[in-house]
Amino acid sequence: MKKMILEAEEISCGYKKEIFGNLSFGVRPGEFIGVIGPNGCGKSTLLKALYGYHPPLKGCIKVLGKALSSYTGSQLARVMAVMPQDPPEDSSFRAEEVVAFARHPFTNGLGWLGKEDEKIIEEAMLFAGASGFKGRLMSELSGGERQRVRFARAIAQSPRLLLLDEPTTHMDLNRQLELLDLTARICREGVTAVAVLHDLNQAAQFCSRLLLFSSQGLLADGVPRRVITEENLAASFGVPVQVCLHPQSGSPYLLPRLTINRRAKRGRLHVVAGGGSGKNLIPELYRMGFELSVGVVNALDSDAELASSLGIPLILEAPFSAISLENSQLLREQIACAEAVVVALTEYGEGNLPNLEALSGARKLFFTGSLEAIEKHDHTGGKAANLYAELLEGGASFLTEEDLFSTLAKEHRTVELRLFGED
Repeated sequence: MKKMILEAEEISCGYKKEIFGNLSFGVRPGEFIGVIGPNGCGKSTLLKALYGYHPPLKGCIKVLGKALSSYTGSQLARVMAVMPQDPPEDSSFRAEEVVAFARHPFTNGLGWLGKEDEKIIEEAMLFAGASGFKGRLMSELSGGERQRVRFARAIAQSPRLLLLDEPTTHMDLNRQLELLDLTARICREGVTAVAVLHDLNQAAQFCSRLLLFSSQGLLADGVPRRVITEENLAASFGVPVQVCLHPQSGSPYLLPRLTINRRAKRGRLHVVAGGGSGKNLIPELYRMGFELSVGVVNALDSDAELASSLGIPLILEAPFSAISLENSQLLREQIACAEAVVVALTEYGEGNLPNLEALSGARKLFFTGSLEAIEKHDHTGGKAANLYAELLEGGASFLTEEDLFSTLAKEHRTVELRLFGED
């Protein structure tokens, strides 16, 4: 097992009063740890304690097995580099001079830089994307450009341990992602990083481990998939979110759960969808104030997950299974209770054909797409297309999604106005 490069042993941190207490954790070489949580929970206070700027009120911090307080400034600078949230005033220096400050701990107090130092400075500026700022005063650079220079300075210090306090502040999105990717890269090469981050999705994507704080102290510590959960984030930030897994990396990412004022209800609709065909219909009809039900859809279908996240009643079938007789009957009952049924354009096979067979009982029926499009999505030997044609003859309508929303809003406007007038 790798020896801890950084340890916090039962530390309590704060200023006039304690922000959090009895915190213990260790950091192994090569870890990229993200410190996350709401404003005021002590993230930056923790980082300042870890590099000795504001020592803990209680407890001990160790670097490479030695008490942090036993290091001189020069000794610590040979091990640890810091990119603080509020850096020292550097506006009167040129970019390369700021980066060169990183090499002073290695000059034995003489301040003279050798060829090796100059090479390290050059490579650090190139690595951080700051080479183009040579010769320019820091005061001439944008906030994001200054952050890249300061990141280059931290890299030029050749640290074993890198502490970053909101390093992506003022940066454009592409530069934020670049800096975090570069940090993750050097961690894979053996450097250790601890970063205070505000963007939870970025933290989950790039960090190997997360420390999640709440107003009560450390709430969760572990790999992103264990820390970024709906329960943990609700407890930390006090807001409901939806946590999904990134399709490429498998890392968790979060979306805010919709909070919509639905006081003005417009009526009851049933939506037949599946395979993602309801991704626009379902949230928009929900936003418009309709009382919705959805189905029959298979469990794990993206439309099922979307409807579930909005609290919409579902008729669920087992994954990868044909619609059962029981669910077919439930569907007919839902359709009979609905003022209208909206059918999204999706793929049809023998397994979900009962969704179309039940539509004859609809009071009003709207299809999205066209009959020609249905033929391309029909994998039943023409059965689905024939059902569509019969339902169209019976009075169903084909509409674009935009025309559908407009039509439904007009038809149900009187319900909305009456409800608003009840006060």
